[in-house]
Amino acid sequence: GAAQAGVISLVLVSLLLVLGLRSWRVIVAVLVTLISGLILSLGFATLAIGSLNLISVAFAVLFIGLAVDFGIHYALRQREAVASGCDRASALATAGASVGRALSLSALCAAIGFLSFVPTDYQGLAELGIIAGASMVVALLANLTLLPALMTLLRSGGPTAARQVAPSDGLARLMAGGHRVILLAAAVLAVAAAVAAPALRFDVNPLNLQDPEAPAVATYLDLASSSRTTPYRIQILADDLAAAEALSDDIAMLDTVDYTLTLARFVPADQDEKLLVIDDLALFLLPVLSPPQPLAPPDEATRTAATDRLRGSIADYVASGSGSEAAEQAARLSGALFRLTDQAADPGAALADLEDRLLRLLPAMLNDLALAMEAGPVTLDTIPERFVTDWLGPDGQARIDVVPADDVSGTDAMRAFADSVQAVYADATGSPVVVTEASRAVARAFLEATIITVLVITAILAVLFRRLGDVLLALLPLGLTALYTIAAAVVLGLPFNFANVIVLPLLFALGVSSSIHLVMRRRAEGGAAAALRSSTPRAVLFSALTTVASFGSLAVSAHRGMSSMGILLTIALTITLATTLLVLPALMHWLEKRSGHRQTVGHHRPAGHRHSGGRP
Repeated sequence: GAAQAGVISLVLVSLLLVLGLRSWRVIVAVLVTLISGLILSLGFATLAIGSLNLISVAFAVLFIGLAVDFGIHYALRQREAVASGCDRASALATAGASVGRALSLSALCAAIGFLSFVPTDYQGLAELGIIAGASMVVALLANLTLLPALMTLLRSGGPTAARQVAPSDGLARLMAGGHRVILLAAAVLAVAAAVAAPALRFDVNPLNLQDPEAPAVATYLDLASSSRTTPYRIQILADDLAAAEALSDDIAMLDTVDYTLTLARFVPADQDEKLLVIDDLALFLLPVLSPPQPLAPPDEATRTAATDRLRGSIADYVASGSGSEAAEQAARLSGALFRLTDQAADPGAALADLEDRLLRLLPAMLNDLALAMEAGPVTLDTIPERFVTDWLGPDGQARIDVVPADDVSGTDAMRAFADSVQAVYADATGSPVVVTEASRAVARAFLEATIITVLVITAILAVLFRRLGDVLLALLPLGLTALYTIAAAVVLGLPFNFANVIVLPLLFALGVSSSIHLVMRRRAEGGAAAALRSSTPRAVLFSALTTVASFGSLAVSAHRGMSSMGILLTIALTITLATTLLVLPALMHWLEKRSGHRQTVGHHRPAGHRHSGGRP
């Protein structure tokens, strides 16, 4: 599934590059840089980790979606420099000096987001963090070294290509007249999202990450729905059998428990009365179960005649017009027999096959019943040793099996079952306890990762921007996106699970990149209007679209965990794009209008001025 998603991701990214860059030379340079960085990153993964797990296997798709963003920003900034009058070589240097700082900061924030997974207790996530964090460094270096070299070699990014992607002032005009409406709509949506967010669910059952239509999974779910066959049982070890009996009686009183089992429960009560009943049954049944001369198997003619008689009897019963449920079932049986005999290519073979499937196990079942008629008294000493070892340890410890009263496949039921039993005996184990505690560990891990990501990124932005206003501008769209994403998951019925829960910490690490580019371009241009007329909004747009296309390819995976990861990442990044290109510019305009002038930060240069080289 991950391999398929990787191929789809690369194809979709290539198509978006065609729309965004419109030059085959630039597209080739960006794609070669992307694939080279992916190969280097996979080499690092081989050396550092040695293998991929069910979470880190999505790394290739994540890399494609993120690394291509660096190439898009660099290529479009180079073209902007060419359009302003620089020659091709100077434009490459200008682009590196202009966008390099923002790209470095974006790569650093993305790496922090991934590396925040490392100190958590979720090993699969920690390995993804190491691989993906290092890959962001690889992607940055490749796009600041290999990409300019390839663009020089291919003589890409000339004046013609620059005119094909000339910046537009449409976004600036939209913000000038509609920024208040956008901010009002964002505030209303934020209030509605805050109301919906508490209903977010976390699906603790890893089985739900599998395809429910798969035969094995469907069978497992059927077994889990009955207390007699459910695999979701809790196990407890008591010091001895007597202690196990006393504890099992206490636990059996819980509302969430159907019954408990210990070794002693396999010794029947009231054995004398039951053995008398069995003796009476044996007197009549044993001669029937063990006939002296079994009949020979029927031949084809006998089977056909018996089938015809059965069909006649069924027809008479249906014709009686009773209209009962039994008559309806008889009619269905008659239709099945008709299809079996009259429509089969070989009716005789079809009847023989039906007889085999219906009666193949009957002799063994009759033998088992005959054996049951020979039952004798049962004590702990007469129970077979191989059975005893499942319930009694060599040191005398006794196992208690606790069976749930209801189907506990769902998150709330499983958690209630596990918590109620652990309240009586804290050291209980078994799949309900393991899954419940694992979900709590994972939830803690992602909370830790999200907090680490937000704090470190905030600190870095504070050091580099040195303005509280700019830091808040970069982070506000992410806060709104996180709130909107949670609300969307609630509305769409998408619970968080062991796979897609990586979305929130990644959202802060990856989403801040677009904000950084816009905020830094605003500082460089001296105002929001000039920044929105530059190539940066276009670069942000196509960078986000390639990331959405890449991550969205995970949604085609047959693995429901990976598919849900792709769906939720697509939703989150789409919302990020909207908040970055609508809410953030609107907020910039509002702040500038409120302060009474356009140029509120950075170097106060005339709007529309383009530098020819050096740092912005």
